[in-house]
Amino acid sequence: FRYKLIVTAALSVAAFCLFSFAGERLIELFLYEDNVGDIALCRQESLAYLRIMMFTMFPFVLTQSYGSTLRECGQTVVPMAASVAAILVNLCFNYLLIFGKLGFPMLGVRGAAIATLMSRVVECCILIIFTGKHARRFPFIKGAWRSLYIPGPLAGRITRKGLPLLFNELAWSAGMTFMAQCYSTR
Repeated sequence: FRYKLIVTAALSVAAFCLFSFAGERLIELFLYEDNVGDIALCRQESLAYLRIMMFTMFPFVLTQSYGSTLRECGQTVVPMAASVAAILVNLCFNYLLIFGKLGFPMLGVRGAAIATLMSRVVECCILIIFTGKHARRFPFIKGAWRSLYIPGPLAGRITRKGLPLLFNELAWSAGMTFMAQCYSTR
């Protein structure tokens, strides 16, 4: 659990920094003058969306760490229920915040990002509260936050076993991103 927290937090901080300093350049990889539409407006809205979405990484780190550990302990229903709750929150608040319904402000793209952030926080809270209330059933959580210490040999074994999967996932996501970028030029 601690290893997951440390690795996902480190990756999220790196991604946060990348998006903070190079977000506009990354967005521009997907925008071309030949595309029909207002490129400047698209860039502006994309940056607004990205600036809000960057904050979803932190609840996502906790959600992934808690959810995957709960699934490994045999508890699959609660992470799934938390995901369903997040989808419902996202769906409802997308409608309310994008289009400004029921007295909510019409925020467009920013509303979509805010709804996603809200859904991530809800999902994260469900998992943290459930795990905390059932600490007897899930001993991994007892004292998990007292220290982030992981014995060196254990961290080494986890790293050796997990690196091939990490590289596989990085290659897959890079390939999907490259493919999306290629499609955006057509």
